[in-house]
Amino acid sequence: MTTPPLGSGRTRQEPLYVAWHREKAQMSQRQAGLSLGLSHTTISLIENGQRNASAAILEGMAGLFGCYVGQLERRVVAKYVTPEPRRTAAVRSAP
Repeated sequence: MTTPPLGSGRTRQEPLYVAWHREKAQMSQRQAGLSLGLSHTTISLIENGQRNASAAILEGMAGLFGCYVGQLERRVVAKYVTPEPRRTAAVRSAP
């Protein structure tokens, strides 16, 4: 797959992140498509990496799924990700 030329209005998204955020929002492909004015087939093609979404579609998806466009494109810098809390072993008292 080739990278689209600049100014084409197409961006490169990470398909697994699109599907993950849609599922996290508890939406089916059909529901997402209806909300965005797209067919469920188009949503499926985007999620499977067979079609690139336009910037407008990614913005719509981000708003619908409650995330940032950068999270769908995997442009978010790791330092902004909330780390998992550390699990500490329980301290046992001496008998």
